[in-house]
This record gives sequence, C-alpha cells and structure tokens, in this order.
Amino acid sequence: MLAQRVRALREDRGWTRERLAKESGSAVVTLRHLESEGAIQPGFYTVDAVAKAPSVSLDDLFQVAQVPPVTPGLSSARYEGRDIDSFVASLVDSRICVVADVRLT
Repeated sequence: MLAQRVRALREDRGWTRERLAKESGSAVVTLRHLESEGAIQPGFYTVDAVAKAPSVSLDDLFQVAQVPPVTPGLSSARYEGRDIDSFVASLVDSRICVVADVRLT
C-alpha cells in the first residue's frame, strides 16, 4: 500500500520520479523500487524524506482511503490444495494479520 500511496501522491502533484528524487534527496532507483511494491523495506528516514518533499505528513502517507477498521477476532483459512500465492492473497483480502498453524502433525 505504501507503494501505491507514494506513486499516487507524486502523480497527483504532476511530479516525475526524478523530481521527487531531487526534492527528497533520494536516488531515482530507490523510488522506482519503493513504487514497485517489491520486497523493499525502506528506512524510516527515506520514507520521511519522500513524504516531506511534497509536504505530506507520514500520517497522510500511510492513510488508507475508505478501508473499514479492523475488527479483532479469529478467522479460519483453509490452505489445503492451494498454492502459497492464492493463500496469501486470501489472507490479505480478508485483512488477516497474524497466522497460527495449529496442525497436529
């Protein structure tokens, strides 16, 4: 979701990646990875600089529009016969944050 928010905020301002890189003091390749939703784990200072460049707070950057609040509780998710990608996708769609494997063997 961070990748989508960074890209959307940049595009809403009509900025290129190059401009955001210059304004935030980040490398263009770092922003390309950040916006690609890949397995990047940017540092706090990088995310802070990317947010501050277009005058966006970290709260606004991490805000998710129109997502209902998470209701605590237990869910069951069957995995048998599924590949890992479809299993993880179903967890994400169901907004399941923690998985506990309770198999007997």
